[in-house]
Amino acid sequence: MTNSEPIAGENSAGRSPRFNYVMAAVMALLSAVIAHGTFLSGRSQTGVSMPLVFPSALIGLLLVLAVLLVFQTRTGRIPRIEVEPIELRGHLKAALLLSIAIAYPLLMQVVGFPLSTTLALTAFSLALGERRYWLIGLYAIGFSAALYAIFMMALRVPLPLGFFG
Repeated sequence: MTNSEPIAGENSAGRSPRFNYVMAAVMALLSAVIAHGTFLSGRSQTGVSMPLVFPSALIGLLLVLAVLLVFQTRTGRIPRIEVEPIELRGHLKAALLLSIAIAYPLLMQVVGFPLSTTLALTAFSLALGERRYWLIGLYAIGFSAALYAIFMMALRVPLPLGFFG
């Protein structure tokens, strides 16, 4: 048997098809949880209606990906994955990026959307290896200002302003 042939009871990716079915079920369950929180829970007491585009798109994407995973698992069309193990440095970078992603919404409540977005984009850029500081500044400030203008002025979506509000 060559390295490219699956072992009996495994798919071409080298793992049991049961794993793929469990993952598809998890995606479907997650979409149901999002749908419940978005559409079936009580309305806000403040009377502000929340935008439903993002949760609806996320629900649809999760369901489509779950169906595709089941279909590809049943037909045996999942490619075999042959990669090198990730080095410690890669894990540390992933942990740093995850830390920034977790700190961003927490910081947003304290210092507000514009400043926290600028800081998060700067941190992401530096963590991903960009060293042209003028470009990082231009990108972070410009993108934060554009998002602020789109959400606050055009879409009239309230954003936390922290100590600026």
